[in-house]
Amino acid sequence: MKYDVVIVGAGFAGSIIAERAASSGKTVLLIDRREHIGGNAFDEYDANGILIHRYGPHIFHTNSPRVVEYLSRFTDWLPYEHRVLATVDRSLYPIPINRTTINQLYGLNLSEDGVRDFFENVRENRSPVQTSEDVVLNSVGPDLCDKFFRNYTKKQWGLDLSELAALVAARIPTRTNDDDRYFTDHFQSMPAEGYTRMFERILDHPNIVIRLNTDFRSLRSSLQWDQLFYSGPIDEYFDFRFGKLPYRSLSFEHEHLPRIDQFQSVGTVNFPNDQAYTRITEFKHLTGQQHAGTSIVREYPEAEGDPYYPVPRPENQDLYKQYEELASQEQNVSFIGRLAQYKYFNMDQVVAQALSVATKSGFDTDNRNLSPMTQPAKQPISLTQSSVCVALVTFNRKDLLIECVSALLRQTRPVDLILIVDNASNDGTGALLESTGIAGNPLVRIHREEHNLGGAGGFASGMKIAHDEGYDWVWLMDDDAEPALDALAQAIAHEHEPSVAAIASFKVSQHDIPQNSHMLLDSGQLAQTVRGQHAAYELSFSSFVGILVRKQTIISIGLPRAEFFINRDDNEYCWRMRKVGRILLAPSSIIVHKELARADGITRTFMGRSSDRQPLQKFIFRYFEMRNLLLMYGLQHSRSKMIVHSTARAMMHMAAVIAFRDSRPFLRWKIILKAHTDGIRAHFDNRYPFRMMERVRRGK
Repeated sequence: MKYDVVIVGAGFAGSIIAERAASSGKTVLLIDRREHIGGNAFDEYDANGILIHRYGPHIFHTNSPRVVEYLSRFTDWLPYEHRVLATVDRSLYPIPINRTTINQLYGLNLSEDGVRDFFENVRENRSPVQTSEDVVLNSVGPDLCDKFFRNYTKKQWGLDLSELAALVAARIPTRTNDDDRYFTDHFQSMPAEGYTRMFERILDHPNIVIRLNTDFRSLRSSLQWDQLFYSGPIDEYFDFRFGKLPYRSLSFEHEHLPRIDQFQSVGTVNFPNDQAYTRITEFKHLTGQQHAGTSIVREYPEAEGDPYYPVPRPENQDLYKQYEELASQEQNVSFIGRLAQYKYFNMDQVVAQALSVATKSGFDTDNRNLSPMTQPAKQPISLTQSSVCVALVTFNRKDLLIECVSALLRQTRPVDLILIVDNASNDGTGALLESTGIAGNPLVRIHREEHNLGGAGGFASGMKIAHDEGYDWVWLMDDDAEPALDALAQAIAHEHEPSVAAIASFKVSQHDIPQNSHMLLDSGQLAQTVRGQHAAYELSFSSFVGILVRKQTIISIGLPRAEFFINRDDNEYCWRMRKVGRILLAPSSIIVHKELARADGITRTFMGRSSDRQPLQKFIFRYFEMRNLLLMYGLQHSRSKMIVHSTARAMMHMAAVIAFRDSRPFLRWKIILKAHTDGIRAHFDNRYPFRMMERVRRGK
């Protein structure tokens, strides 16, 4: 039998691609080995008339308007914000850990600032962050780790925290306020009539043929297709050629409790330290259903059974890579979803991926002419919270990068995407991102450049991607930065201030010393004295580390000047930003900037004046600073003034080389003259410092 499109798997990925293909006029065969559609999201009424999720709770939450708009064609929504408690020493505490958790657990009465200080005092500094144990201890210290995380992880994964990639624990935030919602997405609702009814509407198309209780392998030789979309286990597709990929499975113990209106106070209760099961979920909380009795489910993790969770360990990623290589050689076959890509995805991420794959496959023409279903007036879709994409630029600092990403994943106000712009690192960055599980995190995307574009080029590249994809804000980040857990929340709290072009965080060194990276507009003074204040201060300048740039700002003034490569690209961009709006400092948004504090120079004195002198290898790269500063001067003054200024600055630099007895003075003079000549000519010879470094290495 010949079909235009054959799809294996009737979960979110397969069903949405089936609908998109059918709506564009394609004939579709949808196959699933189970007796129902909907995959693991399948729900049904039990024998007592209560709507339950056969495969455990599925809570829908997203930050994507596109995902909500698409699914709203097939369902109305009931608003629901999931809450979870954990039982520790026979008491219940909110999860994720928040201010209430800390105060109740330890008998304290801490403010938000007090909780922040508490975490700072109990945490164990782990560097580099490579395992889930590193993440948890680095965040909350050993006592909270043992009470809430270690035993739960052992039950869930059959492994200790120290044996799991950092990705697993990095998905769990820690909060300093009383927000007890498990998710903080802008849109949190449940399909009003359940997931199965939504899937039935999605697949209600005359071009779609559905075959349930059918194994693809039994039909494979008899089918013909133009395109195949496979959402089953990738190792099974290739007959386990390299062996089976490890998964954790689950078994579910459903129970109906007659004449009990409510079994527990929240949707889910976790049991980290006792019981063989990990959690109990009561479905009436999720669905809002009214019933005299209630139904619950207990979840038991297992090593064998249906595949649910890919096990994030380096050796498993290596095995998956072998299958991924085979998959890349298949013609007209797309591998989609968590089983085929050996990654954990949230439901909305699978929906977004399926829509993207459908578009790339040419399923753009919609002959269905469906309009969104009517939303009940009492619960309109709300996606008013701004979306934030992190543009994180990295080059050959893999260990610091992991620490930065871990902190970003644990923000109390979650980011929507962490876009890692890898400037052609050659220190094993890619391998470490894979082995720690970060590369598989659905909130993380890695964009690798073919060549090192410098910080300026990397930020320009990341900002362009974020802008093109419609994010409201781009949060610029260096790989040697580690934002406090509430850094984003504190910064974006000022987004509604008038005429805001950008919002900067307050930078400190690893020794908690404020850094000279902000200049107050009114006083012209550095901003060290305003640290921790909740009011915003207007700046004339901020570094790129931890600055939020509004989408409209990018539309108005464009991207940073990539040709600057490194150094003073932030000055130039701030100069342009101030033409269209205000740059604000959020003093309570703290970022630790690590490498900047490193002292590797020599202090020398001339006529009573001290100066920090740089070793030759570092001085060579001052070419960029001297050249770009001169270019900045030229943007604001005439050419004649620029030449006079350049001559004076060059003579001053050359005199300092002699006065402070710097090594290789004539080579340093050559670099100074080259920088100033290129600055006057606006000539961007960005490979020059690297050529000079090579000469030095060769002893020339």
